[in-house]
Amino acid sequence: MNNDGNNPPQDAALQLAEELSSIWTEFRPLIFSQMEVIEKAAGATGVHSLDDELRQNAKQEAHRLAGSLGSLGLAQGSQLASEIERILGTTGHTDEFPTKRLANLAVLLRHELETFH
Repeated sequence: MNNDGNNPPQDAALQLAEELSSIWTEFRPLIFSQMEVIEKAAGATGVHSLDDELRQNAKQEAHRLAGSLGSLGLAQGSQLASEIERILGTTGHTDEFPTKRLANLAVLLRHELETFH
């Protein structure tokens, strides 16, 4: 224990938390706009109107979110975004597309984002 009353590990942890909070505040609008693209794609699958452009855009945004969220320490959110990316990258008949799974993942990811900070 330090005799001078300082606690460098705690100070470093506090500084890191403050920096992450600042980054979150700065990028929050972008992150939620990426989430909206994913939700739009998830909604479109429910009515069988997911076109290739929207699917590709949502896949790209899910990929970006997975990386961003991982960097911010949101491991669960990053994993959800990665799973969404994987699903959106699948091809096949519309009847085989995991529509409900995609919708559920989008809801879970939205919840993760809304409950962070």
